[in-house]
Amino acid sequence: MNDIDQRCDGFLLWIDAKRRDREPVLAEISAINTAVHAVMTVTGSNPGALNIVTAAFGLASASYANWNSRLLIAVNQSTIQQVVYDSQGEYRKKIQGWTVPDQPTAIYLLRNYLRLCMPTTIEATINITTTLVHSDAPAAAQKGVVVSNMTAPSATVPKATRISSTFVTDSASVILQKFIDPNGTGDRDPDRVNQLAPLLAQITDPATGQPLRTPRDLTRFLQSKELATQRQNVVGQLKAAGKL
Repeated sequence: MNDIDQRCDGFLLWIDAKRRDREPVLAEISAINTAVHAVMTVTGSNPGALNIVTAAFGLASASYANWNSRLLIAVNQSTIQQVVYDSQGEYRKKIQGWTVPDQPTAIYLLRNYLRLCMPTTIEATINITTTLVHSDAPAAAQKGVVVSNMTAPSATVPKATRISSTFVTDSASVILQKFIDPNGTGDRDPDRVNQLAPLLAQITDPATGQPLRTPRDLTRFLQSKELATQRQNVVGQLKAAGKL
């Protein structure tokens, strides 16, 4: 949220700069128009040319004024700042005790906080506040558009899948342990672990319904009671391939 606050401050400064530039630019266009008109008059330009130049500068002034005619440019800067800062304060206060159980909820909260500083939200808040005040509803006018429509996320956290297995040691387990740790140092040989990978990929994990993967499922494969038959089959395949 602090990063959004920083970006919002930059946007508000930009709006203030645009507002301050409006009158000087229009005055400059008018001054240039007057100077050009005077020079052309002294140099004997015909009335038609003078009218064309006057119309051109008039079009430039009207175009610039229309381009800067949004409510954000017209309204006082202090009004915009109060609308934005009050909305941000109310938003933080409202979600202070909320639980954020997952990433989608976090994105939902951050996106709504970002909306507080969007031009459409600021303009809508100003217009709605004016309407509610004139409708004798000052309490409702203090609630922002975004804040009043926020809903608290569910506090229920999805339960993690728990896999239960009975760990046993059989002859196949001992053989495979020696195969992947031939020196008995406790460090598995990466090359031999890779040799087991395609064999394990052919085995479906009864707990998840997914193929076994190395090295993630290797320890469970070597020790799980439910996979005893599959271990014996793997030992048989290694012997047939001359690796045991």
